[in-house]
Amino acid sequence: MTILNVLLLTFVGQACIFIGLMFIAGKFLPATLAPLYEVIPVWGRLAIMVVIFSTPANFLFSKAYTIAPASFVGAVYLASVVLATVVVALLVDGARLNIQIAAATSLTLVGAVWAAYAIKAATP
Repeated sequence: MTILNVLLLTFVGQACIFIGLMFIAGKFLPATLAPLYEVIPVWGRLAIMVVIFSTPANFLFSKAYTIAPASFVGAVYLASVVLATVVVALLVDGARLNIQIAAATSLTLVGAVWAAYAIKAATP
């Protein structure tokens, strides 16, 4: 159950961060929030992002670190960053999934797991 909890906490936290970043850039639901983006300047969106997205995300990340070892949470966090970056590129930038993206993402995820096991093995 702890593994599932850590996965959920880190992936939801990472989603909050990326939604907040897209909100600051004016790319989160651009058609729906266009009037809001016109009225609120970037620094205002940054303040909103910190309160609505970043603070809850950091709470979720800290909760993950309280229920599992740092090496495991770090590897899951790295995986969530990689996957969120790829998903944002595919959805927001209109990139198309290809074999290079899939291979690079897989290699990065394997590297995260490898690092977690190496840290665990080196821990007394």
